[in-house]
Amino acid sequence: MADLDEILFAEQERQRQEFERMRQQDRRRQARNGPIENAIKQEAKQAGKKAVKRVIVTAVLPVLWSAFLAALPFILIGLLIAFVIVAAIYMVCNPEGLIALGISYGLEFSGMIPEGVCDAFSAFSGVATVITKGQELMCTNPQILAEQSRVTYPVRNDPDLDRLVSCIQADVPNAGSVFTADESNEICNYTRGAETCGQCSHSVNSCHYGGTNGAGSMAVDFGGGPGAGNEGLIGTQVLQAALSCSETLGIPLKRSTCENSSATAVQCSDTSANHIHISLGKCDRDNGPINSQ
Repeated sequence: MADLDEILFAEQERQRQEFERMRQQDRRRQARNGPIENAIKQEAKQAGKKAVKRVIVTAVLPVLWSAFLAALPFILIGLLIAFVIVAAIYMVCNPEGLIALGISYGLEFSGMIPEGVCDAFSAFSGVATVITKGQELMCTNPQILAEQSRVTYPVRNDPDLDRLVSCIQADVPNAGSVFTADESNEICNYTRGAETCGQCSHSVNSCHYGGTNGAGSMAVDFGGGPGAGNEGLIGTQVLQAALSCSETLGIPLKRSTCENSSATAVQCSDTSANHIHISLGKCDRDNGPINSQ
């Protein structure tokens, strides 16, 4: 009896080991084939998506485009009619001259213009008036403009510009008049040259206004001493002093040249030269040249 039990136990153990061996083989087979099967599935999905896109491009889009082209003339005609109607009503509601005035009174009297239409145009005019008044109010409050433009109030020069100018004046005592920020229209210093409140001396975002992100003026103009037209005498001295001071102080330059009244770079000996323009390298708006004469 004991021998029979041992035989049965041995057979069960053999079957268990065989079953375990088959499971391990199955795991190894799945490990080998799993990535391939996943790749095949992914490729099938991508192929399906491409097929859908191809159907949309080749079948649906042409139909939609054809429908749009067919409707386009009617859309344009509708917009044109609407524009003509609005323009006509605007002219009637805002008569200028005897003919327009007569047409306006006639249409209003006949009731052809619906009540309230002209009031709507008046409302638009009122909005424009409010905007204009708001702009005028802003121009009387430069501190608000300065906050919007991210510039200092009151206006000041970049500290590096002050150091550079002082150094140049020490080397060239007769360098002439010095102009950094806009003195002709001070409000322009708080709009970065945008002519919101009047005409400005320099272009928008000029280095005289600190460029697009500087807090203070980053450019200086030396006027010919004793006046415009003498740059041939002192221009070279100022430009050479600017180069020397730039190197000594470690302040890079962006532009250093004699200019004419159009801010075009010219030789200092040119008869059209009327000032020397120098800007800091940190200004993001100016370009060269950096001249020595």
